Amino acid sequence: MKIVVFSDIHGNAAALKALLELEPPAPDIQYIFLGDMVGYYPQEHQVLEYLKSIPHLIWICGNHDRYYTEPHTPEQIAQLCQKYGDCYKRVDPAIASVVSKLPTSVATVLNGRSVLLCHGSPADFLSGRIYPDTPLPDACETSVVICGHTHYRMLRQKGDTVYLNPGSLGQPRDGKGFSYCTIDENWKITFCSVPLNIPQFIKDCGNELRHDSYSYRVLEREYHER
Repeated sequence: MKIVVFSDIHGNAAALKALLELEPPAPDIQYIFLGDMVGYYPQEHQVLEYLKSIPHLIWICGNHDRYYTEPHTPEQIAQLCQKYGDCYKRVDPAIASVVSKLPTSVATVLNGRSVLLCHGSPADFLSGRIYPDTPLPDACETSVVICGHTHYRMLRQKGDTVYLNPGSLGQPRDGKGFSYCTIDENWKITFCSVPLNIPQFIKDCGNELRHDSYSYRVLEREYHER
């Protein structure tokens, strides 16, 4: 079975739409989303509709998904919105209901190999970070760990365990594009990028994407590094 892995959409429905055009949903494809559907960009409703259209989707909770469903004081909401965009002050019960039921990890077998799926790391499923240069755990109970959260593509190995991060579909920070990866039946891993018209996406986000925000700067950097 072909496997398509993506992570960290962060309200970027345009990038998810581009992925589904490149990898059309099919019954013989296993799709894996490693979390963070919300935050930064304002298209979370469209993102949810696209995700709901994908068959055989394994969907993991991310730290921003948890922020979205947790109770907050007005001061905390203001801080979240200042850092990550305005979705936290317009929480939609329909989205919260879906996100609140997501697992923080899944241990499974894919194409004959034992796999741990999480947003962060084996030590901290929601918020742990494994970067391309981060020390790897001494041991892991599965032969593959697939994680997101850092927005950096990664393929590393320690001992008998492979560590894989598809990068970010919605907000890449490594200068390598709006990314995902595929895994074939022989565990050949291929990193891929989706096309995104960044100026048009910024325009579509409207006033919610402040030009002095980190979210805007990341998009601008990605645009100029192409």
